[in-house]
Amino acid sequence: MIKDFTVLFQHLWYRDFPMSALVQGKMDEKFGAASWTTHIAGCVKGVGDLMGYLTHFEHAGRFDAVIKDFDQNCGERAITHLEWEWKQPAMLGERFNEVEKLVAARGRALFSTLITYSRHEKDADNRSIIERQWGDGPEPLLVQFVTFTYKNGRRHLGQLSAELFVNGKWRTLRVQEALPWNRPGSKWFNPEEPSA
Repeated sequence: MIKDFTVLFQHLWYRDFPMSALVQGKMDEKFGAASWTTHIAGCVKGVGDLMGYLTHFEHAGRFDAVIKDFDQNCGERAITHLEWEWKQPAMLGERFNEVEKLVAARGRALFSTLITYSRHEKDADNRSIIERQWGDGPEPLLVQFVTFTYKNGRRHLGQLSAELFVNGKWRTLRVQEALPWNRPGSKWFNPEEPSA
């Protein structure tokens, strides 16, 4: 189930890519957050649809989204609770509360999902905050990290990396280029263009 979600999410990541948020291949901070929030919501809805599930946004005032299935015997059942945040955990420190929201409902879904950005040089700090908030229990937390570097006031996206955190350990499930034109073989790929 988690692997299916991961593959579908990462494939849908390239669909309807938010070009308005990009200026010469680099993310413009002025337009970025709203465009990317909408893009992530579209990817989440697409995954729910393709898996035959129901997707609810801003569910019960607790989560950015919940994907549910429907069982005729027991009604709706949560597959995953989802939170996403434009600001990386290290930027907010202990004010980064997306994981805490997921922890409060841990066990009431098959797994929890966090989608967040991670500056390369802050990767260890970001992971540490997530680890501390999630703990080392057996419940799975799927984290989709969008890595980036920061230069001249803009984010330069690197990779979209799906990582599973279970029992206090990280495991990489899937990694792809975050920008479709940096993925060799894609219809957008241009080997003449420098990577963003």
